[in-house]
Amino acid sequence: MTPERAVLEAIVDAGQSTRCTTCGTTLRPNALVECVLLEDGTLEATRCFGCHEHGLDGDGWLVEGQLEPSISPAGRSRLVLSGATVVDRSK
Repeated sequence: MTPERAVLEAIVDAGQSTRCTTCGTTLRPNALVECVLLEDGTLEATRCFGCHEHGLDGDGWLVEGQLEPSISPAGRSRLVLSGATVVDRSK
């Protein structure tokens, strides 16, 4: 799967809020976040912009985007990434 395709399908969390994996701050829709997205489409980390690092050792792609509320095909509330872009970690 390409990073661009994985970003389009990335689900951040169920419900209408999640937490920064670094500081624990509650993140709600419209929050800007940085995530580590694995090749299978799962998120390894979600960080608020106060904790973003722009560099992380390990597997996956670093992506930045905005949290957006969504409804799953089963009718459940969830958060997804909106307007997400893959960050070039080589710079």
